[in-house]
Amino acid sequence: MLDKLKIFYKRIYEASVPCVVLMVQGQIFTLTPKHILIALKTGMLTGTFAVILSFIPLLKKHYDNKIILAFVIFACTTSADLLTHPTHFGGATTEALVTGLGAVSIFLGVKYASRYKS
Repeated sequence: MLDKLKIFYKRIYEASVPCVVLMVQGQIFTLTPKHILIALKTGMLTGTFAVILSFIPLLKKHYDNKIILAFVIFACTTSADLLTHPTHFGGATTEALVTGLGAVSIFLGVKYASRYKS
């Protein structure tokens, strides 16, 4: 149970941060509570997707593989972003794809940074 909560929590911040930054197109001072709520909704949906996928035996046994996990994070975040709000730039899927890449970047950055604790 705790491992599922850990999966949920991590996917929330990995998806919410790039979502909120891209929604305001990097202009953090224009951020409103509505933006934050939409980003949290995207993060929670991403976390829910990731927890559901963690019950699939084929994926569960490969959850330690950072490449497979990065793909899962990308797919979950992109799907959640598409479902929660319309795009704010580019085509219909551009923002969702960039948000997915942002979530993977945060995941990989935290993964590599945690390897070099002093």
